[in-house]
Amino acid sequence: MQVRPALWLAAILGSILALASCSGSTGIELRAASAEAKLQRPAYSTDVPICRAPFDEVAINWKHRLDQAYVYVEHRGDYRSIGDAFSSLLEALDAQQIAPTGPMFGLYYDDPSATPTAELRARACMPVAAGTSARGSLRFDVLPSTTVAYAVAAGAYSEVPRCYPALLRYLTERGWQLAGPLREIYVNPEVALEGGELLTEVQAPWRGGDEPVADGAQR
Repeated sequence: MQVRPALWLAAILGSILALASCSGSTGIELRAASAEAKLQRPAYSTDVPICRAPFDEVAINWKHRLDQAYVYVEHRGDYRSIGDAFSSLLEALDAQQIAPTGPMFGLYYDDPSATPTAELRARACMPVAAGTSARGSLRFDVLPSTTVAYAVAAGAYSEVPRCYPALLRYLTERGWQLAGPLREIYVNPEVALEGGELLTEVQAPWRGGDEPVADGAQR
């Protein structure tokens, strides 16, 4: 049975509560998702230990990522207010009847310590099928295949950036350079409806230096 996008989106609206906790209510009514909608989501698994606050130890690995088509809503300004962009994203997906193909994610282009807050650039994103047509404020793009270093953080989304220093250090120690926006993939936001532990996979695309000796997974 094919699940209408609105039902699937209801399952991830819980994440908006966490994303918006720094900036107030999103104005979207939170409703319970059907069991059918939840069954459509594949279980998330990771090959690195999950890190938790205070993030004194952050396990990091690398892997190849294939091309990823996605739709997005632009966000400009304080990253802590990106919850509004995710709200707009979900509303547009529902209105345009676009079915996601995976968990939503954020792209963060600028360093808040070096960029004025008003000029910070980000995108609230959802993976979709290649060639998806988007209208209005909803845009379509493709993340090109690349290699990323990654870690998995548990807890509130507002805590996730605390693992960034370890991830960027991992690149520097290997002579790699950041080659694109940092990515936060919100892999299980539906657990916010049930009081479970949120998980976020943070990815840093890189270039330069020597290729790793071991073969990274391609996914």
